[in-house]
Amino acid sequence: MPVNNIRRLIILLAFLSLIGLLVVEAFSFTSILTAIIVDILSLIINEIWNSYKKDKYKKEKQNLLILYPFKKLNIPELKEIKDHKTITKIKKYFKKHNRLEENEKYQDALEYLKKALEAKSDIELVYSFSSILVTEGECDKAIENINKISPKNEREKIQKLTFLTRCYVNKSEFKKALNHLKEIEKIIKNDDYSLIFNKIEQLDYLYLDNNVDEATTLLKEVSHIFKEEKFVSLHFYLLRTLIDRCLSVKNHLSTIQLLSYSNRLLENSNITELNEIGLASLVAIIDIKRIYINFLIENKEIYDMLLENGIKEEDIQSLKEKNQEQTSDINGKIISHVKEYIKEMTIKKLNSINP
Repeated sequence: MPVNNIRRLIILLAFLSLIGLLVVEAFSFTSILTAIIVDILSLIINEIWNSYKKDKYKKEKQNLLILYPFKKLNIPELKEIKDHKTITKIKKYFKKHNRLEENEKYQDALEYLKKALEAKSDIELVYSFSSILVTEGECDKAIENINKISPKNEREKIQKLTFLTRCYVNKSEFKKALNHLKEIEKIIKNDDYSLIFNKIEQLDYLYLDNNVDEATTLLKEVSHIFKEEKFVSLHFYLLRTLIDRCLSVKNHLSTIQLLSYSNRLLENSNITELNEIGLASLVAIIDIKRIYINFLIENKEIYDMLLENGIKEEDIQSLKEKNQEQTSDINGKIISHVKEYIKEMTIKKLNSINP
């Protein structure tokens, strides 16, 4: 109820009460009826005032929930996270808020709600929780968390779109992933490295979505990077993408050629200069190579076909020997390391928050 209307109503009630008092005086029932009228008036005024306070509280609470949209945040079901002292304290704040609200102590209730929401709405913490959810296969919960974020600038927008892209790829929803990548492309158009990386990602997901025509066009756009040494990490990423595609369509000749090229590229590259994209792609290629060479040895018909098409037997043997120099469980170790790293960073972030 608007404040002006409340004032008018109180003035009207006071006026009517005054008239009532005069009437009562006239009929000599002053003491008893005056007390009754005053009590009634007090009850009415208190009811109006309480209604006003409750309406005001609801609006302020709603504004807080809009400002901090993470009251319902999906948290990983890991004991180290769920039982962390920061999470425990946040839960206590919410319980305290609920009790104060029930007791109509609205101002105190708002203060505890704000404390809980501020601590729970730390963006880095939301991403950390969501990253763990993805590694645990809970992509829908992670997407629900991230969709509540409202980016304040281009960097934050890219961060949000990139995370959602990964989620949709994990769900094999490649069209949605591609749409997010195209949104990112519009933002990073002046950054050569990021733009090429983005286009190779699109190429990867186009192949996975069996959109061959668009993928072929895009491949022509990015193939020039093999001539540029500064993009060596992206060389391995593009190679991994193309090898995956050749394997999926059973193009054995192109597969062995690309694997041989990856060996030569590795010999001429400084592995310490590879970024996380290059290293992850290289690990994937090594793993593919190990599986594929064993497959060739067991499939004489395909092996002979490759020899008939100009592939030298020593080249195939060289691939096998090079691969034996690598440890076969590198990929699994890296995945395990990434999971532990994300968990450690999340706990570190929780430790830094003092709600």
